[in-house]
Amino acid sequence: MLKFEVHCKGCVFAEVKDGLQIGCYLKNIQKFEKTYEDGYFIINRRCNSHRDQKWLKENKDDNPYERVGQENRIRLGYAINFIGSYDEDLFEKTVKSLDNPSYVVVVNDRPEHNKKLFEIVQKETKLHQTRINIIQIINQKEEYYLDEAFRNAKNGFFCWLKSGDTLPRRFYERLDNAINVNMEVVSVCLGDNFLLFQSTLFKHLEGNKSRMLEDGSIENKTFLEKIKTFEDYEKCVRKWSDIS
Repeated sequence: MLKFEVHCKGCVFAEVKDGLQIGCYLKNIQKFEKTYEDGYFIINRRCNSHRDQKWLKENKDDNPYERVGQENRIRLGYAINFIGSYDEDLFEKTVKSLDNPSYVVVVNDRPEHNKKLFEIVQKETKLHQTRINIIQIINQKEEYYLDEAFRNAKNGFFCWLKSGDTLPRRFYERLDNAINVNMEVVSVCLGDNFLLFQSTLFKHLEGNKSRMLEDGSIENKTFLEKIKTFEDYEKCVRKWSDIS
């Protein structure tokens, strides 16, 4: 598992008195386990609000609290597997359930549906056409459909679901609240009919494909099987029912 450590020293949101940190102007520090060193807190995980003086100067015309909130806004991409469904009405139902999509990827193996699928996504999401990708699958094993869709992923979170399924209500709001308000660790989230994960993690583990380890051996495991080898598996893999 990727490890992070953040030192509050140098952060513009560190509340300092007489040269010693006493808190955080964003009220984040009390949400972390922390140690104290050289008069400042150190947390053993990533803080997505850590900003330095250079950032403050570059954004001097903006309210720093509003600016950091905008920058921390979750980028969420969706991938819909249309293969095996071929029902455009069910597909539309799925698209309508997408909450705050930054982009959408559709996996399909029947080109006669491409135009209609694209039109449905554009109509229901109002996304620019450059943020909609229809992926044509040819002679690919089903376990690699997600990997093919991920070729179009961007930084942030990626959500994989099948055509005909719908996402829970307040999907984006609950995810954003868990990450940016409660400061919870959400690396992978398992829902009843979807898989949500950090794009960087999927890329780091090379998805569902085989990969060569440091000792030269080949690891033939799926993405979720690779994660199960982490010591802190239970902390990084969540169930959607646990997301407040």
